[in-house]
Amino acid sequence: MLELKPFVEAFDAANAGGRADDAGWQALRWEIEELRVSLFAQELGVRGGVSPKRLAQRLASLRG
Repeated sequence: MLELKPFVEAFDAANAGGRADDAGWQALRWEIEELRVSLFAQELGVRGGVSPKRLAQRLASLRG
């Protein structure tokens, strides 16, 4: 769960600021969900590759 925390907190902050409906933030949201699946329900599998590193890159690009 610690791997998810910074991304969930960033999305929650964007949501509180009214930015979470933007396409980039929605993409981050779905990548967070895919990371959850990859960490806690591996047998379900995920679309494409998802990792904390990729989420960090997307978050950095969203923050500008």
